[in-house]
Amino acid sequence: MTAQHENEATTGGVSTAGGVSAPGDFPHAKATPPANSLPPGAAAAPDSPAPPASLTDRGHPSRYRGRIGGLDIARALAIFGMFYAHVAPSTFYDGFPAFLDAIPDGRSSILFAVLAGVSLSILTGRNVAYTGEQMRSARLRIFGRSAMLLPIAGVLSLLGTPVAIILAFYAAWFVTALPFASWSPQKLFALAGGLAIVGPIVTVLFSWVTMNLNIWPTGDANSFAIDVFLTGMYPGAVYMAYVFAGMAIGRLDITQRAIQAILVLVGCALMILGYGSSWLLTQAFGSETDMFGDFGSYSSSFSSGTFVTQGDLTDGSVLDGDFPTSAVPASDPIVDPADPNSSIVKGGDGLDANSGSWIEEPIDPAFGSGSSGSWSEPDYWEYPEPWTWQNMPLPDITTWIGATAHTNTIFEAIGSGGFAIAALGLCLLIGRLSRNVLFPLASVGSMALTAYSLHIVVIGFNTDWVGTVSWTPTLWLTGGALVLCTAWKLFFSRGPLEWAMWKVSHKTAQVAPTAG
Repeated sequence: MTAQHENEATTGGVSTAGGVSAPGDFPHAKATPPANSLPPGAAAAPDSPAPPASLTDRGHPSRYRGRIGGLDIARALAIFGMFYAHVAPSTFYDGFPAFLDAIPDGRSSILFAVLAGVSLSILTGRNVAYTGEQMRSARLRIFGRSAMLLPIAGVLSLLGTPVAIILAFYAAWFVTALPFASWSPQKLFALAGGLAIVGPIVTVLFSWVTMNLNIWPTGDANSFAIDVFLTGMYPGAVYMAYVFAGMAIGRLDITQRAIQAILVLVGCALMILGYGSSWLLTQAFGSETDMFGDFGSYSSSFSSGTFVTQGDLTDGSVLDGDFPTSAVPASDPIVDPADPNSSIVKGGDGLDANSGSWIEEPIDPAFGSGSSGSWSEPDYWEYPEPWTWQNMPLPDITTWIGATAHTNTIFEAIGSGGFAIAALGLCLLIGRLSRNVLFPLASVGSMALTAYSLHIVVIGFNTDWVGTVSWTPTLWLTGGALVLCTAWKLFFSRGPLEWAMWKVSHKTAQVAPTAG
């Protein structure tokens, strides 16, 4: 969703994307760039198809140029996938409908991460990486874009939506990727593959070690790096694999049909490898339902950070020493989870081992009183000393072998990463349609940051849309984005936020040369 004309070619800091006007226009209207801002031989038509790269007189590949319509189509699909994941009604389909329903969840953000990597490579030279002053200027522009994402993310967070906003994560990932901007596609693919394997292991082990030592991030700006790379909703230790894969793809000549077809084939192969391996392992060691429907290895956290481990609940009591066995009186009412009128307190319910029913009573006394009385003894809750090893076991194998959304396992990284690559290849293959039949779709993708931010604002003022049983919110967001972005694109080349980011990024790159 940070697509703000990242697929612009630049020469000496001057944008050569179609539809760029003189600096200072807001938002700049479509205009033909001056001749000296175009690469040699480039056509002046703003929306002309991108000619393929060719060999120069010296035998080196030339830089492909022009706007890549397939990238805008892919961004739009990712945007609509997020709309679906955030406000579409929850469904309980079986079979193929369930498969289709699960596609947008988690995979939209991964597709965006791959597209972000492609954009980073395009900003730093496309298939021929910049060097010297051009690379320095491009890196500064990327840094400026990253800086702009932080205040946008901050403002959106004030709306208090239940949506996990990804923009601040993007800002950190962009800056982290800068040292690798000059790498070859071979090195970037190798880095992406290695991180897809190591990253998921690191995130799980980090959480296991910190829980055992009873140490926790502060939850404020000081733990920003921990959150965006290790413990957040989109841990960079895993998601940087997608960014690096996208950077490697952007270093290829993605205007060639053969490359586009190869991306589809490789992506499908990765999907079979990742999802297929996960399926085989879960059949052997435990199903996906067992992984995520039975508490998990570390199921529930309280405000202090103490965790209740799997299998520790009986008669509503915790037997691992965190609470006394009489923490929940036996006289408390039992709530039927099948009853829609029952109120089950997440993270605070007890499970009666004899009846298999939920006991509606807070386990943690700090949560307040239950239906049969109130907690008055503070001694029920003991806080382990920090840096005191708690002897929690390593997560069992089911924690490592899943591939469902947001599990951030090796198999999800491979399978969902492959899905994103295949989807990108397909969008590139039909990229020519972005100028006619799919123009509305490409319009949304060309101003993805604006579309993403506006949908957060709309949800902020319509919080009942989240968890709704109606398709109306999904249709409103999707239809509204198509209509508004198409109308805007007819007059302007950049969306409002894309224009602001473009201005800031170029201002960031305007550094006075040092005195010789």
